[in-house]
Formats: sequence, structure tokens, C-alpha cells
Amino acid sequence: MTLGDLAERARWPQVAAAMAGWLTARRWFAGKARVVTEVAVHDAAVLRAGGTVVLDLVLAVGYADGGTELYQVPLVDSGTDGTIATIAGIGVRDALADPDGCRVLGMLAASAGTPATTTRGATVTGHPLPGIGDLHAASVRQLTVEQSNSSVVFDDAWILKVFRRLEDGLNPDVEVTRELTAAGNPHVPAHVGALALTSGTHVHALAVLSAFASTADEGWSLACAEAAQIIDGAPLRAGIAARVGDLGRVLAGLHAGLRDAFGPRAGTADDARALADKMRRQARHALDLAAARAPQSAAAVLDRRAEILAACDDVAALGSLGPLVRIHGDLHLGQVLHEQDTGWLVLDWEGEPARPLAERRLPASPLRDVAGMLRSFEYVSAHAAGRAQPPPALAGWRDSLRAGFVDGYLEAARPAGLLPDDDAATATLLAALELDKATYELAYELANRPEWVPIPVEGILRALTGRISP
Repeated sequence: MTLGDLAERARWPQVAAAMAGWLTARRWFAGKARVVTEVAVHDAAVLRAGGTVVLDLVLAVGYADGGTELYQVPLVDSGTDGTIATIAGIGVRDALADPDGCRVLGMLAASAGTPATTTRGATVTGHPLPGIGDLHAASVRQLTVEQSNSSVVFDDAWILKVFRRLEDGLNPDVEVTRELTAAGNPHVPAHVGALALTSGTHVHALAVLSAFASTADEGWSLACAEAAQIIDGAPLRAGIAARVGDLGRVLAGLHAGLRDAFGPRAGTADDARALADKMRRQARHALDLAAARAPQSAAAVLDRRAEILAACDDVAALGSLGPLVRIHGDLHLGQVLHEQDTGWLVLDWEGEPARPLAERRLPASPLRDVAGMLRSFEYVSAHAAGRAQPPPALAGWRDSLRAGFVDGYLEAARPAGLLPDDDAATATLLAALELDKATYELAYELANRPEWVPIPVEGILRALTGRISP
């Protein structure tokens, strides 16, 4: 009995039974709030490279609400090291915790060799671009940042992101970085290759391989360090405050690149009404949840329910949203890096993982990404202060970040034709999208971090203060 033998259908019930508990306990498992009724093997592939074998499992998780999700779990023979389960006498471990297992996945993503065939007859195929050497002897470092996928770094030069929850369709992180890299845009990590599971017209992205910015500073870390200087009363060193204008201009350039790569669509009155309806539904959900779970800490926004819903109506009254293009969809300070030589890099183009993949690929107002970054400035100032309303010096710094970023974005977006027809419509839409993001955050914090509820509450109040009715 070998690891590869576990790919046989006859072994699938045994494999699923052994892996179910481990799978549902992972940080990247997205179904923790749902009732799991079944874990089964959906498919399996035996992947080989450099003398190492990886059993790449696709596990199907069934829920009491009738839904199903697919998860990718690549395994290697553990020998005596790090066993997570024993199946038919074979100890297995997560391939992403094993350097040789990581190299197999990386080499396949960087190779256009013969596809592997799964038990069901699908294929696992690499889709490389030129520019990467042999990873067979590369050093391997697993990133430990909590996220919805798993990432490893090779030789501090390349990063492989392995998608854990699989969805049918083109993954935005693959297609967007591939298109922007092909266009020569220097502000995304260069796309090097990808690994995909294909069956007929169905495609599931398994992994994406990109250049790794080993010397870059994360935007969130830069902002936290600068906020700490302000709290300590220390002189500010050249940090994020001096660079947010550039970040705004870079974002506008990326939006223009996405427009050119995927095409724009004019936002119609129907789009404006649909967005307003969606915002109302989300606002009602968040406010109802707040009334039930945190009536005291959310009292300030509960008292202004009618005004919040009226702000959603402002969008419908615009009649047009301006150009709609592909966007990032989940932009915040943790998704940007700053390098001394090349400036800002924007990464993780998957969009919000909780949203369906098809929805994440739809064109939207590019101002949604601007609103996401503005909310991130709010979060970093509140995080540094330890409360939703930071002291005056920190609040002034936060406001300077907001103004510098928006000014930089508008400076580049206006001549690129990315905005609504007039400045008043742009201001109305941006304020409404920031409010929409804050109501989303309110529902999220109520469900996950109730002690953080005051941050989106304060954000909603600020958005209402800046509301400009059309």
C-alpha cells in the first residue's frame, strides 16, 4: 500500500473519515458557522515531481442547509514526522507543511508538462509564464499569516498561494495578475504560473505562483509603526503619510489597466437602483443584528436607521454610477506592500472570499476600492488608539491619510475617465460606498469580534456626517 493507492475510489470513504476532523478544524475552513453533515472525497490526483509524491485531495463538505463546498487538501507520506492522520496504515501530513510537498506543487505550477489525470478523469495542469528557474532545490518557507488560503515562499523570490476552498470558474487572483503582468504593470506581483483542475468546461484554480517582494513593507505594519510614533510624540520618519498619495495614483492606474484588459461597462440607472437595493438589504441586516446583539454599543447608529437607509437612496437618485470596471474588491492596508525601488504593490486580487466567485468577477465602481482603503485607515487609527475615537493627534493623522489618498486617486482617475460625470456625483457615490462598507463591517464584527463593534459604528456616523445628497 502506497500513498498513491489512496486515490482509488474504494479507499475514498476511509480517506474521508480520517480527514474530516482535521479539515473542519483548520483556520482556513470557511464553514465553521454551519452544521456539517458529511465530508466525502470528491476527487483525487497523484502528483509527482522531483521524486516526491503528493496525493491532492478534493474533499466535498455537505451542510445541513443543503449547501456543499469543495476543499483542496494535498497530502504527503509523513513517515514519522508530523502525522495528521493514518489511513490504511499510511501516515499522512499536509503537503504545505512539507518542503518537498511544496516543491511538487510549485514545480507543477511552473511547468507546462504532461497533465496529471484525477480519479474522475479531470486533469491537473500547470500554466506557466517564462521567467522562473528550477524549484527542485529551492529553500521553502511557509507563511504563518492567518488567511483563507495557504502560502509558501521559495528562495525568498517566489510565492505559491494554494487555494483551499475551490470554486468553479476563473479565479480573479489568477486572471487579474496574469493580465496586468502581461501588460507590464509594475504594481502587482509578477504572475509566473498557475495550477488548475479542469473537467470539460469546469475549471477550479488550485494555486497561483507569483514573484515575492522579500524587501517590501506591508501597508498595515507601516501605518501601525507611524501611529505609534504619533502616540509617543516622536518626530515622524518618512512613512505611510508621505506615500498615500502615490498609493491613490497607483490604484487609479491599476483600475485603468483592468479597464483596458477586461473592458469597461457604463453604469446605468438600473445599476444604480440595484446597488441601492443591495446596500439597503445589507444595512437592514446589520442594524437588525445590532439591535439583537449589541443594542447599547450600537445605539448611536440604531437611532439613525432612517438616515442610513436614506443614504442608500442617494445612490439610486444618481441615475448613473459612472464607468464600471474590474476591481480588487477587498482592498485594505494588509493587501498593499511598499518597496523602496518600485513603490506600491497591490496583491491578493481574489476579492472578498465570502462572496461567490462569479460575483467577485463582475465589474463595479472603482470607488468601491477607494472606500475600502478609507475604512482601513479608520481601523488602523482605532487599533493604535485602542478605541474607536482616537485622540486628536491620531485623528488628524488619520484624516491626512484619507485626504492624501483620495486626492492622489482623483488626480489620476479623473483624466483616465474612471469617475462619474461630475464631482458632486463622485462625492455622493464614494460616501455611500464607504457607508456600505461600514455596515458590512458592523455585521462582521457583531458575528466575530463584538468588542470591535464601536469601530464600524463610528465609521457609519462619519459617513453620515459626510453625506452629500444628489
